[in-house]
Amino acid sequence: MITPPVRSEASAATREVFHSLTGLRFVLAIWIAVYHLAFLYGPLGFANSPLIALGKARVDGFFLLSGFVLSHIYAVRTGGKFAFRPFLQARVARLYPLHLFALGMLLAAVLAAYALGQGSEVTNYTPLGFVANLLMLQAWNVPGAEFWNFPAWTLSAEFFAYLCFPLIVFCMSRLASRGFVLLALAFVLVALVEMLWVSIGHERLSKLTHSFGVVRGLSGVIIGVAARYAFEKIQWSTLQATAAAVVGAGLAGLAAVEHAPLWLLHAGGVLVVLGLASMDRAGTGTILSGKTMRHLGDISYALFILH
Repeated sequence: MITPPVRSEASAATREVFHSLTGLRFVLAIWIAVYHLAFLYGPLGFANSPLIALGKARVDGFFLLSGFVLSHIYAVRTGGKFAFRPFLQARVARLYPLHLFALGMLLAAVLAAYALGQGSEVTNYTPLGFVANLLMLQAWNVPGAEFWNFPAWTLSAEFFAYLCFPLIVFCMSRLASRGFVLLALAFVLVALVEMLWVSIGHERLSKLTHSFGVVRGLSGVIIGVAARYAFEKIQWSTLQATAAAVVGAGLAGLAAVEHAPLWLLHAGGVLVVLGLASMDRAGTGTILSGKTMRHLGDISYALFILH
């Protein structure tokens, strides 16, 4: 009898694609878009209805997914080998062109307002705010940055996380074989950061946007990376994975409604991601992994930036 070769985690991971997580991106993006549009144009009180209001917390799911998926592609799948330059080039090529296009549309509208004698209507759109958006610094508490394209603060937060990504992977790869310990440490780190942040007079991390949203974004990415390493130690049945995803969605929703600490919101998100990824790994598939949902997930970034 010939014993088949033992496959390494890295070689097995090269064949894994988590389609359900792509579909999940669309759900998060459309939820956030509906919340923003309801807040701006909907009937009085509609945006604060429980289901719609949850949209304001869904952006944390994006940060979590980014950490999970990027560590899968650039760390686990490569066996720990990481090349920063192609990684950063790929991320900038993914984010920046559409961001620049949206920013250009807004600049054209502001200039048109001045040309038509309506400059008083756009005084909040300052040159400093524009430059901050151009340089991806709009999540660093730059005055006026929030008026150009509000949702784009997340790009600034993500870009900072990309710059930190090599250090995150380097540190976490030291404990890659102890995934659950690593995930627990990530939660403790985020909890401590939030306690410190609140103690010096700031809001909870889940409320940060242009005012130092980089802290919020980096927290989600760190937990997402740790969750990917922990995923290697999970062997759930379809029933267990489904239960994890359902419980996680409920926990994340409850944490958002009650304005709970960010780590608790991410605890729910981690259960959702691990549950969906487990079903994808087993080949079970979910309602989010179909061809249509995958396509919508692929264009979710454009929907989020342009809505």
